[in-house]
Amino acid sequence: MDGEVALYTEDLGVRYYIQRGVVKALDDVNFRLYKASLTGVVGESGCGKSTLGRAIIRVLPPNGEITSGRIIYNGVNIVELSEEEMRKLRGREIGLVMQDPMTSLDPLMSVKDHLLETILEHIEVSRDEALKMAEEALSSVGLSRELLKSYPHQLSGGQRQRVAIALATVLKPKILIADEPTTALDVIVQKKVLDLIEDLMRELSLTVMLITHDIALAAERADYIGVMYAGHLVEYGRVDQVIEDPQHPYTQLLLKSVPDIENISMVQSIPGLPPDLVNPPPGCRFHPRCPYKMDICIREEPKMIEVGEGHYVACLLRRR
Repeated sequence: MDGEVALYTEDLGVRYYIQRGVVKALDDVNFRLYKASLTGVVGESGCGKSTLGRAIIRVLPPNGEITSGRIIYNGVNIVELSEEEMRKLRGREIGLVMQDPMTSLDPLMSVKDHLLETILEHIEVSRDEALKMAEEALSSVGLSRELLKSYPHQLSGGQRQRVAIALATVLKPKILIADEPTTALDVIVQKKVLDLIEDLMRELSLTVMLITHDIALAAERADYIGVMYAGHLVEYGRVDQVIEDPQHPYTQLLLKSVPDIENISMVQSIPGLPPDLVNPPPGCRFHPRCPYKMDICIREEPKMIEVGEGHYVACLLRRR
């Protein structure tokens, strides 16, 4: 049985305005996060995973805009909040671990400066109390207080990622959005970072949204999985539903593209390329690459339907 919903989106739309047109980055995305669970959001690069995470916490780039829909947290529509109200929400209620801490951390600020700024901007405590919180945050991610004096370039990739997680969790938020937190890390450090996120999830009763291109990683770690393609959420459900009984052809192909060390010859690539979201194809955006394409797929855009309890898919095949 599914738990209590921590946050959900309704018909969420996001656009990026670039020189050659308007990028339809998200369209009618209906997505949910359940309390104290880990939801993996998977798909190829450019499918809208990071945009969804950034839209939830409203840190889109200057050329990005939420153009439609709602984001509901604690009964409040985040889209309608003022920037000042959002500043209070970020960090305290919803934390974000950026994709690349080497570029998201300020190279001119020490680890201590980063943590103290985050704490003092959000809560009224003395500098000594903030410093104690900073030390505890570092300890919670397995780092020594001695690293408070260090600058980002003096840290290893794994240490920078842990600092980024400490920054996102120092105020003990209810939701953590982790955007590709293991990018550019070796497999041993990747495991340690993911284990750390799961430990914090248990200790703080965190609700985690893990954005990753690796569906095998999501299958191993997540309670729920949302599959994104070309700005659409095409499948969503419990991890066992999505992995054991994938309903969307894109999800099926993603799973077939995962290497199997016992049968490497069975690995399949997905033919073609994701569409240009300035001019996406009509109908189902996956139809140019879909092995099961029907004539109606070119004309009609599929809507999410429930194919099992809590298992949703946007595919015209499932109507038949």
